[in-house]
Amino acid sequence: MFDGMLEQPAIGIVLLWHENVVAVTTYRQSNQEMHVMVKLTTTNTPWLFSIIYARTNLIHRSFLWDNLCTLKSHYSGPWLMCGNFNQVMSQNKNWGGRPINYTRANKFLTCMNFHWDLIDLGFKVSTYMWSNHRKKDGLILGRLDANRSWI
Repeated sequence: MFDGMLEQPAIGIVLLWHENVVAVTTYRQSNQEMHVMVKLTTTNTPWLFSIIYARTNLIHRSFLWDNLCTLKSHYSGPWLMCGNFNQVMSQNKNWGGRPINYTRANKFLTCMNFHWDLIDLGFKVSTYMWSNHRKKDGLILGRLDANRSWI
């Protein structure tokens, strides 16, 4: 049973935790993102955890990219980001779905590497960390990223 909970109904995210293990406080939220500060009870170093559910509309997604750039300009510590960005950086980061749009992928890649300073966490067992759990023809798999301070 969890005793801590935060909810962001606009993106359908519920974050649950054990308060005797971790302290979680809301940092910032919007209709595409939830950001919380996380601190394990065994350490003194807090880190930022961002959960993203980007809109499929490119204009709305651009607002998200700008929000994340603003966040990065105000926060310089460890940062773990996960969720659905509705954009991939290259075809090898995704399996299934539509072919990628390289103009959009390059914009996303620029934001990830230069503005947000995030890196791909890589993988050990499964190549992909996310699945839409559909049958073969509709199956889409994806990956997660974090910044160097979090690792």
